[in-house]
Amino acid sequence: MADNGNSSATSILLAFLAGGLMGFGIGLLLAPLSGRETREKIRGVSQEVKERTVETASKAREKVEELVEHGKEIAADVQENVKATLEAGKDTFHRTRAELISGIRSDSSEES
Repeated sequence: MADNGNSSATSILLAFLAGGLMGFGIGLLLAPLSGRETREKIRGVSQEVKERTVETASKAREKVEELVEHGKEIAADVQENVKATLEAGKDTFHRTRAELISGIRSDSSEES
């Protein structure tokens, strides 16, 4: 379920970046700047996009690491619960078995 949310957020982010780049490109084509000014502007925007992309990737990596850690914690809790349940089941089995054997022995000794 969380996977759908991350996929949706990623799609929105990529669409936003693509739209921004397209708008920037159209703006460059229609802006009355010299070649040098246009290249400087492209360099500046490219650097900004690169920085934002690195920042977004870093945040995404941190979020994935948090989710993995949370998943490990949940798995450890489930494992502990399963072990406790198995131990309780074994104890109940042995106690019931002992009671049955005791009951059978008392019934057979009463018949004799």
